[in-house]
Amino acid sequence: MLSTVTFSTDKGSYSFPKETFHQYVQKQFLQEKKSFLLIPAPNANDFVPVDVVKQIAAESEDMQRQLDIVFQTIPDHNESLRDFHYTFVNMPEKPDDQLFEQDPSAYINALELLSDDKPGLFVNDIDGGKFHFVSQRHYDALGDFVMKYVQDELLKNRCKLDEYWLPLDSNFPHDQMVNIFMSKDALTNPNKLMVLIQGSGAVRPGQWARALCMNDSLKTGTQYNYIVQAMKEGYGVIVLNPNQNNYILPHMDDPIKYKKEGYLNRNKPEPLAKNAKQPILHNQSPPEHTVYVWDNFIQKAAAKDIVIVAHSAGGWCTMELLKQRTQSTLSKVRGIAFTDSVHSVYSSDPKPVRDFIVDHAVNWVTSDKPCDTVVSRKRQGAACECRSAGHIKHEHTSEFCREAVFPFLQAKIQQNSH
Repeated sequence: MLSTVTFSTDKGSYSFPKETFHQYVQKQFLQEKKSFLLIPAPNANDFVPVDVVKQIAAESEDMQRQLDIVFQTIPDHNESLRDFHYTFVNMPEKPDDQLFEQDPSAYINALELLSDDKPGLFVNDIDGGKFHFVSQRHYDALGDFVMKYVQDELLKNRCKLDEYWLPLDSNFPHDQMVNIFMSKDALTNPNKLMVLIQGSGAVRPGQWARALCMNDSLKTGTQYNYIVQAMKEGYGVIVLNPNQNNYILPHMDDPIKYKKEGYLNRNKPEPLAKNAKQPILHNQSPPEHTVYVWDNFIQKAAAKDIVIVAHSAGGWCTMELLKQRTQSTLSKVRGIAFTDSVHSVYSSDPKPVRDFIVDHAVNWVTSDKPCDTVVSRKRQGAACECRSAGHIKHEHTSEFCREAVFPFLQAKIQQNSH
C-alpha cells in the first residue's frame, strides 16, 4: 500500500503520497528557499504545518541541517545583526583610522570600492549560507539592522560621513527625527558637490535597495561605491533620506515587533491605525524633505557646481525641487543622473526646468542593451535622453550604470565652465 502523509489545518484535511510530498517540501525549503512557516500545501490555499515540516526534515540530513541553521537565526533578544547570526563578508580592507587623521586625502584614495571579488555578501555566521527568509517581521527586523550596519559601518566608519538630524534646532528624540549624511567637506568644498537621492520604500541613507543588500550584495544594494568614487574625484557628498517622513507612537506599534513570537508568526503585521504615525516636522513627504535639505544645506554649500544622482522615486523628488526652487537650483546644478527614474515632466512645468532636463539630464533605464546605449530620446514623459543601465532589473540600475554616470556628470560640469 502506498505510504501517505496526512495532516489537518483550520482550513481542511490533506493527504499526499509520502515520497513525492517529501520531495516537494524539501525542494520548497532547500532550493526555493521558502520559509518553513510558508511552504504552500499543494493544490490548496493553505500552508504545510510546521510540525509536518519538522518531521520531513528529520528524515533528510540536508534539510535538518538547514532547518537547524534557520532556527538559530531567530533570536530571543536582538540588539545587532550578530544576534540573528548574520554578518557581511567579502568586504574590502579598510584603511587605518590614523591615516584619516593624518591625511584625509590619502585615506580617501586608499578606500577600495566594493567589487565583484569583494562585494559585501550577507551570510549567516554558522555555515556561511545565504539569507533564508522566515517571516515578514523577521525580515523587517533584519532590514533595520542592515540599515544600521550600512550607516554605521559604511557611511560613518569607512567613508567618515557626518550624521545630521532633522529638523534642525529641535529637541525631539532621534526616533522622532530624520537623519542625513554629509562628507566632512560637503559645505566647504569650493568646487563640486554630489547629492544622492534613493527611491521610495524602506530604503534609508546609504541604500539603493534593501532587498539587494540582503539577497545580493552591498555592492549592488548600497550607495557606497558612489560615495567613495565621488570623494576620490573631488566631490563633497550629501546623502538624503526622503522616505522617513513619520514616526510611530510606541504604544500603538505592532506589539510583537522585534520579538521571537513575531518572527515565528507567518502572518504579515496588521496595518497600523492612521493616528499611530506622526509626521516629522518639515519632512512630511519625500519632496518636502528634499526641499528642506536644499534650503538648509545644499544651497548654502560653497561648491560652485552641484550634481544630483536620483534613483526611481528620487527623480520625483528632484523634479519637485527644481519646480519649487527653480532659480536657486538652476544657478548651481550642472547635471542630473536619473537611474530608472519614475519622474515626469509636464508642459505646465516652468520652461527653464523643462529645458534644463532636456539639456542636462539622462535617465539610465532598465534594458538588455550594453550600458550607456541610447534607448530613446524620451520615455514615459521623462523629457530627457534615456540610456541603458546595462541591467534588466530596476533595483540594479544604479550600480550597473555608475561607470557611465560619473563621466556624464563631469562633462556637464566642464560644459558649464566653458
